[in-house]
Amino acid sequence: MSGDDHLRLDDDTLVHWDENQAFMRMTQTHGIGHCAALVPDADGTFLCSVYERRPQICRDLEEASPQCRGERVTKEGRPRRLLAILSGPIRPA
Repeated sequence: MSGDDHLRLDDDTLVHWDENQAFMRMTQTHGIGHCAALVPDADGTFLCSVYERRPQICRDLEEASPQCRGERVTKEGRPRRLLAILSGPIRPA
């Protein structure tokens, strides 16, 4: 992300620093990797928790563009798998 992105985001908990370069932090929820700004809603769809402040790279991925459709196809099962894991039976530790 650029310096402007970092200023606009204004949330260092979502930023990963590699020397002097900033990137959106990635996280895993039950083994499913995703951007730390994405949170699952009730139907298992990932929503961006910083949509209005998202980095330029996210803004450049035009909704419904071929690149967007490609990303959605690549990642389409992740939210539903996560929802199934989160709402499934509780297993003993």
